[in-house]
Amino acid sequence: MRVSDYIAQLDPLDTQLICDVEVKHLTQDSREVNHQTVFVAIRGTRFDGHQFIHSMVESRPALMVYESEMDIPSSVNAVRVSNTKQALATLADFHFGSPSKQLQVVGITGTNGKSSAVLMLHQLAKLLGIKSGLISTLFMYDGEQSLPTINTTPDSVTIQSLFAKMLANGCSHVFMEVSSHGIDQYRTHQIDFNVAGFSNLSQDHLDYHGSMAAYRDCKKTWFDQLSDRATAVINLDDKHASYMVQNTRARVITTAVRQPLADHKAKILENTFEGLSLEIDRQSIWTRLSGEYNVYNLLMTYTLALVSHMGSKDEVLVAMSQLTPVRGRMEYVPNSRGIHLIIDYAHTPDALDALLKTIREQMTGSAKLITLFGCGGDRDKAKRPMMARAVDKWAHTTIVTSDNPRTEDPQQIISEVVAGFEKQQPFQITDRREAIRLGVQLAQPADVLVIAGKGHETYQDIKGQRLDFDDRQVALELLNHHI
Repeated sequence: MRVSDYIAQLDPLDTQLICDVEVKHLTQDSREVNHQTVFVAIRGTRFDGHQFIHSMVESRPALMVYESEMDIPSSVNAVRVSNTKQALATLADFHFGSPSKQLQVVGITGTNGKSSAVLMLHQLAKLLGIKSGLISTLFMYDGEQSLPTINTTPDSVTIQSLFAKMLANGCSHVFMEVSSHGIDQYRTHQIDFNVAGFSNLSQDHLDYHGSMAAYRDCKKTWFDQLSDRATAVINLDDKHASYMVQNTRARVITTAVRQPLADHKAKILENTFEGLSLEIDRQSIWTRLSGEYNVYNLLMTYTLALVSHMGSKDEVLVAMSQLTPVRGRMEYVPNSRGIHLIIDYAHTPDALDALLKTIREQMTGSAKLITLFGCGGDRDKAKRPMMARAVDKWAHTTIVTSDNPRTEDPQQIISEVVAGFEKQQPFQITDRREAIRLGVQLAQPADVLVIAGKGHETYQDIKGQRLDFDDRQVALELLNHHI
């Protein structure tokens, strides 16, 4: 393909075509540019690609795509567009041959439950003999190997290249988390979604979106953009669900635990630390997953599996009974002390509230609930006291510590969290390892020690460095040494 083929995909404001050369590479990274590269200048949170345009002239890129009004060297091919993020997504889809059109692409958005649902679907596909790809917060999978992930929803070039690899590796389905950042930054633009799921909406990412209304409306735009060939699956128990699909062209399927008129329903029969007994569409199922919120995740997984043609109801339910818990999602960690150790990713007020409520409902006798959590730095500060109120409602003892403080002062974050407590006077320990040590020391056999906020993460982000830290590993080490 040549430069003119790429220009033809866009709606240019200005075009400068000097030589119609062959294209082999597409990037937003100025360090990757050569004479066969289409470079798209993106304004990011840390860098603006427009700053590198003049310094790249010697590399003679095949084409530069930009949006700012600026003087472009007369020796290079260049196109100015109104939105380079949208242009990058359009060109990425074209560059890799529109692979999403040849896959069953199942996306899910919402504040909580995205990772659990897509990982359950990926696991379910394997149990049903379906080869699938995955794009999630935890990792990505191209059908042959696992790959690390940086953002919940990667950039559009990464996504489309992954789709192409999945297709080449024989995948028929791909399951992906769709974040509000990804939607707003056009990373999901041009993806041909067959199925779109909505789990729930609660406060998060207001540091980015500014308000709950903007956050909600951002997610809604994804459903607005679905084709009339797609299916939208919404959790009717969430008050925002109907709003999400009020302008969609997609067919709408509803799920619920409480609403009586949903298309697919679930009912809890028994909820224990060991697992759940429930009914889905009036058929009984036992699963090793635990907690009311996992009922929602399982119901969403079941419905998404049905509408993406993964199997019959019976086949899907039988396979679901074999699902194993997702790492860092209400992960029950056996240990020699007889303490109920639970690692969970809950990092929003609603997620923490749902987690602790579920645990308290499962506890018996005089057992105590000890909760350890923190809040991330450089993120939505308004939710910090809200997190405290969620914990204050359920925990007997609380330890507030560092999460990923990033560039903020950890003690300042803790102080802003602690301001939300009304009943308790929580322990405040900046060092997360020492906080876990205290939790282990306080816990007696049959007590529940919840370490929340980081789940699957095996690092702490402190002052620009990612330092090795695994809640599960640290807690087990301290428990096994009886410290």
